[in-house]
Amino acid sequence: TPFPVGSVVLLRDLVSAPHLNGARGTVRSRPNPDRQEVYIHEAKRSMAVKPANLRYEPRDVGSLSASEVRGALRVLYDDRRRKGKGGTGCGEDDDDGASSGMDEAELRRLLRREVAATPDDDDDDDDDVPVGERIAGLVARSNEPPGGTMPPPSSQDIDGERLRQGAERMASMTPDDLRRQAATMRAMGPSAIRAMHPQMGRMSDEQINMAIAQMEGVADDPAQLRMAAEQMKNMSEGELKRALDRTTAMAGAGVCPVPTMNDGGGGSGVPNVSRAQLEEAAKQMSSMSPSQLRQQAAMLRSVPLETLRGTNPHMSQMTDSQIEASIAQLEAMANNPDMMRMAFDALSDPGKMSSDANAMDRLGAITGGLLSDPDQLNSAVKAMKRNPDMLKQMLTSQKGISEVQREQMTRAIDSFATMDDEKLERYLRLANVVQNAAVRPIVRAKEALGLSTRTTLFILWLIMTLLACFVGLIAWRWWHGTRDDGVGNSMSVEDDGGLTPIENYYNGDGEF
Repeated sequence: TPFPVGSVVLLRDLVSAPHLNGARGTVRSRPNPDRQEVYIHEAKRSMAVKPANLRYEPRDVGSLSASEVRGALRVLYDDRRRKGKGGTGCGEDDDDGASSGMDEAELRRLLRREVAATPDDDDDDDDDVPVGERIAGLVARSNEPPGGTMPPPSSQDIDGERLRQGAERMASMTPDDLRRQAATMRAMGPSAIRAMHPQMGRMSDEQINMAIAQMEGVADDPAQLRMAAEQMKNMSEGELKRALDRTTAMAGAGVCPVPTMNDGGGGSGVPNVSRAQLEEAAKQMSSMSPSQLRQQAAMLRSVPLETLRGTNPHMSQMTDSQIEASIAQLEAMANNPDMMRMAFDALSDPGKMSSDANAMDRLGAITGGLLSDPDQLNSAVKAMKRNPDMLKQMLTSQKGISEVQREQMTRAIDSFATMDDEKLERYLRLANVVQNAAVRPIVRAKEALGLSTRTTLFILWLIMTLLACFVGLIAWRWWHGTRDDGVGNSMSVEDDGGLTPIENYYNGDGEF
């Protein structure tokens, strides 16, 4: 009999590979009477194994949760009805609705009694299947998604308090525990994860791998996980549910459209993000400390740029320099919190911000602080140097600039982008001298303020999107915890009795 996706099994009766008999594995492909893909934990690879060479890893009734016991009873009663064997002397217990009011102890006693009263006649070759294996099989079948797929969950199915508890539990895990959890997810593979866990039912392979990479990343820096858990403590019920809904929306290819990049003369160089999204990001990020902002920037830097583009639709059209400049801008905001507060003020009332003399004086004071603080100034200037294209768009799109002036600006920016670090440092030392003559008039430009504000707030929205991914990862772990600790990636091995190279069983579309 084939095994459901996610079943924990033990290998048996391998003639040419006796050293693997008894090895523990996890089924990664859907039921197939010929062969199934099984990740072998001891060998740290996947193999195509005949169902006859597998058996369930035994489970004791005492190790089951109440939901697992109910699931096992449901499968057992369904089998009994299908075979027309309703009567076993248990009377009303044949109706699985009778167990609804029982506590865990009563449920376990009922399951033991029902399993003992129901002979196992599914396997003609072996009528003496141990009780522990039969129980494990019932649980595995109860967890099998109907039709092989499950719809993504609604935020109404998960309450905020349980999400917070899940975050706190993850924050208390050791780095080794986190790595084992991530390794288990890698061992299952994207297809098995999608089939078993509704939170990831509509996520692509790249998005699932990104979630696993995030877990591995926080294992290397547990402070990030503690910080995220602390952030979730301060989020309201509505904010947590919106974050979870955003996770589900991002997972669906048709649910999360890819934003378009502004082009031509008035573009800001960032994806089109709605005002509501920016306002939500600003509200959520306003309470973050500079150290938290730096940690968020460090988290972004730890992820390869191609991975960021492939797993975040809103970044898919951004260049390397745009992504790097965005992260640098986040770091600059951490060095100058007043800059972030100015961005929030500009978002809440852009017209008032641009016409308020006091607000403009505050912005000038912030710029003065940048010029007087070497660390702040270096961070801001080097961020612009890393992204000359965005700088060109910001400066050459201003109203009243002639074509000749635009060409001169373009050449100046190209020269600035290729300037060596030593020369840049010399210019930075002269910055205070030209502050009043050159910098303040540019800072006061209304259009420049608008563009800078949009770019800054896009970064806030980006960080909140990544936080939504983190919330979804916690929801996944809370919804369906796993008992596996296997590690490694899918690999092929030589033909070995009941074992076959795994790639031989995949078609051209990547299906098993």
